[in-house]
This record gives sequence, structure tokens and C-alpha cells, in this order.
Amino acid sequence: MDLPLGHQLFEGAAVRRLECYDSPQQVLPLELGAEMIDRCLSEGGRCLVHCNAGQSRSASMVMIYFFMFKGHTLRASFEYVRGCKPDVKPNYGFWSQLEATEKELFGFSEPSLNSDGYKSETILELLEGSGKSKKDVLAALARFDGNGDLALWVVILNSDAVTLVCVHHHLNFRTQNIA
Repeated sequence: MDLPLGHQLFEGAAVRRLECYDSPQQVLPLELGAEMIDRCLSEGGRCLVHCNAGQSRSASMVMIYFFMFKGHTLRASFEYVRGCKPDVKPNYGFWSQLEATEKELFGFSEPSLNSDGYKSETILELLEGSGKSKKDVLAALARFDGNGDLALWVVILNSDAVTLVCVHHHLNFRTQNIA
């Protein structure tokens, strides 16, 4: 089914579309999204933020708005958004972006919300039917300081004898030996 774009559905509404995929490797334009939300609300408007399922991309955009413009932590933002929409669950890549942004904005050394359990659940969803356990995923996350991309590859490859090169959110290349 082909649905019309927002500007065709809501006459008189200002519609902004940010192209982004619900993939852990996608770098969300979080700051741009937060600024768009703030501009709308500052001008006395109302803002509808949505994506296909309303669980990952849109939730991440709203959470970063709370960081940047309301001074809320990751914990407070997540609890508020999840209180409004209980099925919210940003993918582990977006979650890592949220953690990094929180650390940068607030000068935290650790995120305000321990997300190892949350990340392990989202990684396990990707590995459904693979026979991997939550224990495997948590061990891999612990090894790489919560980096979901590295943990996912370790669990998939089930090997300690590889070198992984991954691109991080700010396009910094990092090589990590798995030993």
C-alpha cells in the first residue's frame, strides 16, 4: 500500500522528513531532530514525531530533545517516553548514540541508565533462533564496555581469534583485538 506523505495528509502543517533507517548502524541526525522539535514548540505549535513502528527512531528523537532542551538525563527521558508509550525500544545502535550524547552533554563518565540488560535483549532479538543465550550476549557486552556492534559480532562469530574493525558514531575507526 502506498501512503501519501505527511504534507498531503495534514494541510497547513509544516512537515519535515528525516531519512533514516531503523538499523543499529544508522547514525541518527539526533541534534537536527531535536532542534526541529524545539523550533516547532517554541513557535507555539504542536509536534508529531513518528516513524514506521513508533518504537525506535521517533522515540530516540524525542529522548534527545529532552536531553538538549529540557536538561533531562537518559534515565529521565527514557522513563518519561516509555511511560507515554510502553512499547518504545530504541535499537542498540541508537541507544549507544543516546548514551554517548548524554555523556557529552552532561559530562558523565557513565550513562545515567545501565543499559546492558536492555542492549542484550535487543541483540537477542536479532539473534532469535540462533541458540545464543543472554549470558553470551552480556559477557560480550561487558568485554567491550557496552559496545553493541562489537558484542553482536563476537556472539555471531563465536570466536576469540579475530580482529574487528568498526566505524563508530563519529566516524572514528577503532580496531579491537578479541583476546
